[in-house]
Amino acid sequence: MDLSGLETLKVKLVQSKDLAVPFRYFIDHFGTDLEFMQMGRSFQDPVLDNFIAGLGQQWFKTNLIRIDQQFCQIPGSSFVHGICWINNRQANVIYFDDIKVGLVVLLPTGRDEMMEYGRFTGRELPPGSVPSDN
Repeated sequence: MDLSGLETLKVKLVQSKDLAVPFRYFIDHFGTDLEFMQMGRSFQDPVLDNFIAGLGQQWFKTNLIRIDQQFCQIPGSSFVHGICWINNRQANVIYFDDIKVGLVVLLPTGRDEMMEYGRFTGRELPPGSVPSDN
């Protein structure tokens, strides 16, 4: 399978001002491809969970965030995708582990709600550093 589109997705994820653009690209090029979906291997990372929890705290205005996730990584790449539930709301996640940049798309639960998008970027702190509250 040709995975060269993952590089295009990475660029869109990093550069797009409209966060629907990388999500639509993922859905259009990979999200409906059964072969691609079957390639993934289970992926768990507490750092990724922390990123998602941070977005959940902003969206739900609470520190009590519950995340249930099912992520997979495409072998031979740094690309991770999957679904999760944040306080019982379903969300889709795309993430590049090598650059620590990802997107969470919180799906609507009814007609009156819209999808919510949150991009996150992680940075490694030097040893002995104390993370900020933001």
